[in-house]
Amino acid sequence: MTLDQLYRQHYKDFIKKIYPYLNNYAAAEEVVQDAFVYAIEKLPQFDPQKSQLKTWFTKILFSRLWNQKRKDKKSPKTCELESIAENFGILPDVRDNISAPILAVNNIRHRHVLFCHFVLGNDYPEVSDLTGYTEDNVRKIVQRFRETVL
Repeated sequence: MTLDQLYRQHYKDFIKKIYPYLNNYAAAEEVVQDAFVYAIEKLPQFDPQKSQLKTWFTKILFSRLWNQKRKDKKSPKTCELESIAENFGILPDVRDNISAPILAVNNIRHRHVLFCHFVLGNDYPEVSDLTGYTEDNVRKIVQRFRETVL
């Protein structure tokens, strides 16, 4: 089997393997495409005596998946609090008074939850939609923040 045949026969299967880890079809498709590009570059290193092409490619696929997940973790999709505040027209003095304790929170995603709730005034379901946390998690984050900081 060649890499071209592997692509034609198993492309959708590979996406189905990756999808549960990302919960996003487009992202899974992107990882599979990235893996195929990488496999084409590394094809001279493939040794058919050691493994089958599909097995070799599956290792590459999951390696690319974990790399992508690490990148996603390092570069959160949340925007900076100040730019959000500016976009919503929150006055600088109000923003600074409320944002200072929020900025002290180490977890960037928790900061986003707190900012959406306290500064933007979103309720728990709205914050849940914006951040990807469940409503229960949003409630816990807000409650812990109130207990420790406010």
